[in-house]
Amino acid sequence: MAAGAFTYYTFAANEIDFTGIVDFNIDSVDGTPVATTVLAQNPSQVNDIDIGDNYLDFTIDSGGSLTLNAAGGKYLQLTNPLPAGLAANPTCVLDQVTLTATALATVRVETISTMPVCPSGTGTTRSTGSVIVPTNYSFTINGGASCTESLDVSLNLQVQNAIQVIISQDQDFVDAQWQSLPANDLTFSLDSGDGEKEVFVMFRSSTGSLSTKLSQTIEYKSAGCAPGTTEPTVTEPETTEPGDETEPDAEPVTVAPQFGLSFGDLIKGSGDAVYYYGADGNRHPFPGAKIYFSWYANFNNIKEITNTQLASLVMGENVTYKPGVRMVKLTTSPKVYAVDQGAVLRWVVSESAAAELYGSNWNTFINDLSDDLFSDYTIGADITGLSDFDPAAVSSQVVDINMDRGW
Repeated sequence: MAAGAFTYYTFAANEIDFTGIVDFNIDSVDGTPVATTVLAQNPSQVNDIDIGDNYLDFTIDSGGSLTLNAAGGKYLQLTNPLPAGLAANPTCVLDQVTLTATALATVRVETISTMPVCPSGTGTTRSTGSVIVPTNYSFTINGGASCTESLDVSLNLQVQNAIQVIISQDQDFVDAQWQSLPANDLTFSLDSGDGEKEVFVMFRSSTGSLSTKLSQTIEYKSAGCAPGTTEPTVTEPETTEPGDETEPDAEPVTVAPQFGLSFGDLIKGSGDAVYYYGADGNRHPFPGAKIYFSWYANFNNIKEITNTQLASLVMGENVTYKPGVRMVKLTTSPKVYAVDQGAVLRWVVSESAAAELYGSNWNTFINDLSDDLFSDYTIGADITGLSDFDPAAVSSQVVDINMDRGW
């Protein structure tokens, strides 16, 4: 049988052919019950797979090989010692390994959140300090649009600590090739035929570490997208006069884009100031370049309107940092906060917690937040580690600013 994607259930199968990159989601075993994506690549057949909640048992035929990657900043833990007839390269396993069998052999694969320490003399060419993991990754199709009239769509790729990307409409990336990360948005051609299209993306670092698999959907309509089908509905607050408490609810009021714009566009007048055109019909300012670049990689897709048109749009709330991308601290306080969805600040209670979230160079992910911008956020629950807050997962779940802020 051919292998696909397996998530969160016990499963057993025989005679598996891996084609492309197959992902298995299992829980970590070291007290961090966070699902870890283990990606398997193999040109030959695996005799048997047994999938549990927090382990994978692979039985590899003599002469077979299997390459495994623990994605998203987790690490692999194999049967120790390895069974006879099975060799691992590198011998000190971190987040990736190739297993080669000279005899039929079964190995248990688990994942852990703490980087293993490679003892001296293990023969590995990679040290524990050389692992670079992609972080803060996400992507959008046509800026988060739900419909397209063209098969050629624009992908906005957001990632840190990565040099390559692989893109496909096949969840196992069959026949897809790794390519260098583009400096600007990337054009991707969808498969022909009307209907919903799902696009899958993964990132790879300079040391070969992989991100988890991301996906986004968009509907292709060759006859054209119906006007208003992607426009959100805003309900005005209901007011009642005394004695009218039994009046039916007010009808929702639909806000339509103006001036040929689409909600989610970046707009400006003749000046330098850039605004986000919210689904509430307002223009929302970016109070600083660092906040802007937490969402966008460049200024390529800004639309210019007249100053009169710009002035007619109500000035809305400030745009806030994209969740999961940066940490912030006030200049008047030593506390460091992670940014969660909905402009919620969550105190990272210790340096070890910050390192678990953002790596050993966590302090490079901190931006100062001026006191006058503090009121743009609310305070949420404290963070003690990755089990409380996964930056990559949070960031990948936020499609655009409208979604994050509920505009």
